[in-house]
Amino acid sequence: MRFRSLYKNRSFEGRPGLFVTVSNAVARARGNTVVSNALALISVQGANYLLPLISLPYLVNMLGASAYGSLAFAQSLSFFLGIIVTFGLDIYLTKEVSENRDDKLHVAALTASAIAAKLCFSMLGAMLLVAFSFATQDLGGLKYWLLAYIAVIGGAFRPGWVFQGYERMRPLAVIDIGSRALGVVAMLVTVRSAADLWKALLCFSLPPVCAGAFALYYQRRVFSIPFATPKFSLAVREVKESWDLFLASAGSTLLVQLNVVILGLIVSPAALGTYAACEKLIRAACGLNAPITQAAFPHATSLRIRDESKFEGFFTRISIVQPLLMLPVSLFVFFGSEFLTRDVLGLAAQPASIMLKVMALMPISSALSDVFGIIGLVGSDGKKLYSRIFFIIGFLNVASVSAFSYFFGAMGAAISLACIEGMLASSLIVAVLGRRRLYRHGLVS
Repeated sequence: MRFRSLYKNRSFEGRPGLFVTVSNAVARARGNTVVSNALALISVQGANYLLPLISLPYLVNMLGASAYGSLAFAQSLSFFLGIIVTFGLDIYLTKEVSENRDDKLHVAALTASAIAAKLCFSMLGAMLLVAFSFATQDLGGLKYWLLAYIAVIGGAFRPGWVFQGYERMRPLAVIDIGSRALGVVAMLVTVRSAADLWKALLCFSLPPVCAGAFALYYQRRVFSIPFATPKFSLAVREVKESWDLFLASAGSTLLVQLNVVILGLIVSPAALGTYAACEKLIRAACGLNAPITQAAFPHATSLRIRDESKFEGFFTRISIVQPLLMLPVSLFVFFGSEFLTRDVLGLAAQPASIMLKVMALMPISSALSDVFGIIGLVGSDGKKLYSRIFFIIGFLNVASVSAFSYFFGAMGAAISLACIEGMLASSLIVAVLGRRRLYRHGLVS
């Protein structure tokens, strides 16, 4: 009789049955903008997680650990310089678009000025890349570094802030997944040996260019945001307003991208390739946080403008839920480290699996950093404090990874990274709780 009541959508107590409850939950989720955008971004991040699982073992086997180390070094170096190109503009512009979404001419001017500023910064980054090659007397590697840098230039054209500001992330998800999937397919077809290193770099670099072009086209056709002429005064204002976020991004880049560069100057390419593969896998796991944060940030910003109490409630909920969602990910990485390194990545199980175990808590640390940093500080006018924390932790990371790598090699870099990520999360939590306490006493606005 109980089963019959379920199929009739009624329980013994007269409450809605199982299927009504589930269907209502799905309907509410579809109607929730944050959930809808988070699901779209999760699909992108899922692709970011699955595609490396395809490309990583293939590249390690086709290129070899040594050539893969060279590829990882080129990508990390170009992305490190890419911080100059982004300049923290994406987060600032998301907030601006969210607050001015009804004024499409203003949004068009914001976008055009930001892209112009990014192109100027990209030229500076390319010059620094050439200067670094002369300083290290590695002119042979310059061609690979420039190929990797194409991805940074392509990212300058991608107006992700428009999609986030309008809380319309599904189209951008399709564009990103499609372009990256085509890049992986091209890589599987063209890369056959270590001599194809340049082809592998192109397969990683061209998809961001295609994604940026399609996103601009979609912005004009669907959002009806016209192409506008860049305004010098507006670009200068954007750069000034993004300065604190740039410092935070610089600290984040010192934390994320520079480890491979520093380690590459100390250890052999083979050891670097092993570490880089493990770090890329754990970064993909940490990246599962990004969709939730990116979807929640504009929603939290608008909530704070309308009702501070609702913002506080939303922040409390997400600060609990997001780390809990990452707990199974950390457990899987820790207990499945041998499977991931030996069977998925095709690496020597013993050193690589220990590296993954050391870094297993990073998805939880990353969740805490995202919630308390982006939503808790940047979303509450605390971007200066946010930037200072990231900048200080970033420089501590440079000193730490240099020392640990020098004495303990690639394993030392893994230990340093895990400790620094925990330190970053702890610092951001203390900062947010301290600000909230001061706010209650009327000492900060």
